[in-house]
Amino acid sequence: MTERLAMESVGAGAPPVRLIGEHIVPAGMQLDGTIIGGLSGIEYDDRSDRFLLVSDDRSKVNPARFYTSKITLSADGIDEVAFESVTFFRRPDGQTYPSIDEWAQVQDRYSAAEAALLGPVDSEELRVDPLTGNLAWSNEGIHAESTTGIPVLIDPALRFSASEAPSSGTCRVRKASATRTPRGLDRITGSKASHSPATANTSCPRWRTR
Repeated sequence: MTERLAMESVGAGAPPVRLIGEHIVPAGMQLDGTIIGGLSGIEYDDRSDRFLLVSDDRSKVNPARFYTSKITLSADGIDEVAFESVTFFRRPDGQTYPSIDEWAQVQDRYSAAEAALLGPVDSEELRVDPLTGNLAWSNEGIHAESTTGIPVLIDPALRFSASEAPSSGTCRVRKASATRTPRGLDRITGSKASHSPATANTSCPRWRTR
């Protein structure tokens, strides 16, 4: 897997993006009992001078998670990427998020609202609140089948949580439902990216900015 970092050069008008290097993460590389892979979004946390990298393997290999890493840059590009720790995203009940196969066996016990909070996630991107260190992260939504052919549908959403605590809020994406049409959610229309908004929808937790 290749992770690329880019930086904006200062200039008039829209600044271009310039590739400054790439780092190959060896297949099967492990940290704290997890396999580092399926890396999707990357975020810089200036509070800790660390980068956060999201895994989007939908809990198939290990529960939904992100990795904290120290990335050392120089004039020559990327000198070193040191993966330091792994943090699991957690549901409001404190448990890690299940895989599609795990959820398929129990989903009939839950309402649609409960499934949106407790079901599997396809974590894609996260942002760090620069004042509190809390996280906002996007769930692309699930439109898939288990290995035994059971359909699993989970709406896309934005989630909010403290860095090492269960999710404390969810903002479901109203216009990209996984369950409104027979066809379901086209995976590319779910929540891929997020940013730190200056204002937030009143139905979502308030996002603090500088």
